[in-house]
Amino acid sequence: MKLCKNCRHKFEPKYNSLQLCCCPACAIEWAKSEQGRNHVEKQRRKETRERREALKTKSDYRKEAKVELHKWIRLVRDKDLPCISCGNPNPKMTKWGQWDAGHYRSVGSCPELEFEPLNIAKQCKRCNAGNRLSGNTVGFRNGIIERHGVEVAEWLDGRHPMTNHTEQDYIEIRDKYRKINRLARQAA
Repeated sequence: MKLCKNCRHKFEPKYNSLQLCCCPACAIEWAKSEQGRNHVEKQRRKETRERREALKTKSDYRKEAKVELHKWIRLVRDKDLPCISCGNPNPKMTKWGQWDAGHYRSVGSCPELEFEPLNIAKQCKRCNAGNRLSGNTVGFRNGIIERHGVEVAEWLDGRHPMTNHTEQDYIEIRDKYRKINRLARQAA
């Protein structure tokens, strides 16, 4: 026995086990009500979210993981630090006016360090952009030595084993940093 969503009378489902109302008239009335519209809309959003998730590729998960990691670098870990390359504390005073998460060893030259937090730091748009200072690697290296020490800079310059991340690895990276970013937003 189930309870009708509209008239609140007990009924035994005739049409299928997911039936919410006792009769078609109650179902129509309930669907027109605010609660019914909310329920239907919520179901539609859930189904759309599930369909989108099912269509995602490994590349989509990689992009999401990258976005969350870079957001963590800029807004949590290096929040109060200046640009690692030039020391600019406020890029809004320049015409480029925003922060990036730049890589010391570029993803093209060293893809195994793409998700290594020690290889990524908050950089002003001017230092990171390819048509301006192209990452300002000399300043970046000096910043790494200042923040983390010579050993880290030498380790980053060395050889590293190639990584072959799976879809699940990207999902775990994304979820880990998404959770940290949410907690940081709530604390702020």
